[in-house]
Amino acid sequence: PQCPAQVAPGHGSSGRRTACQKEKNVPLSLCPASRRPAAMVRPPMSAGSSSVVLKRLAFLNRSGALVRPLQYSQVKSCLDSLGEELALGVLEQLEEAAASVPDPVEFVKATAAEQAAAGPPAAGRPAKRKAPGGGAGPREGGAEDGIVAKRVRLLNGSGQLAQPIAYGRVRDALGSLGVAQAMTILKGLEDVAGEVSDPTVYIRTAVRGAGGSVLDEPFEDGEGEEQEAAQEQEGGEDPAEAAGQT
Repeated sequence: PQCPAQVAPGHGSSGRRTACQKEKNVPLSLCPASRRPAAMVRPPMSAGSSSVVLKRLAFLNRSGALVRPLQYSQVKSCLDSLGEELALGVLEQLEEAAASVPDPVEFVKATAAEQAAAGPPAAGRPAKRKAPGGGAGPREGGAEDGIVAKRVRLLNGSGQLAQPIAYGRVRDALGSLGVAQAMTILKGLEDVAGEVSDPTVYIRTAVRGAGGSVLDEPFEDGEGEEQEAAQEQEGGEDPAEAAGQT
């Protein structure tokens, strides 16, 4: 379409010619008379932070710390929804627990989901997944519970353990720490699987040593208590200390 100013108002071809009329076939988009103020388009919340987050993600992939590369296309939407500060916090937690995370994509999605559900942190600081002992209890049924449960199932099915982990006895304990430390404890168990007679007791002991919440439970003839006490006094690397290493 041609510029509407090329048609002289009121007097047909005898009227005063405008600047646009002096040129033939002026595109409508280039006609000053037809231009309207540009509409204010609100950029996505992540517009200013995507490059920073992407650089951080690329650094993690280059570092060799991850078990497998983290595909940005698979986590972009969940990171973008958090904003720069929280998204970088999620990647920082992934870096800390990198060696114990079999699937970085699932870890990021789970952590981002928890951050989104928790809302913005106080004082503008990223919320930490780790909950101190005596703090808020674990969230049941959340995405973070799913990734830890999946890791437990993988360990139980690996054939490395002397006996299966009783997930019902460790679920709340692992949940009191959050995904990063929970995955670190499970990785520590995997590393010494051949030396651990009771993986469930190992996990409970490690969670307690890491400051997590471990509820007392009844034992038959005190056998379980003795096992946990013996686990804490065993020589070699303390599972609680191993859990604290990120």
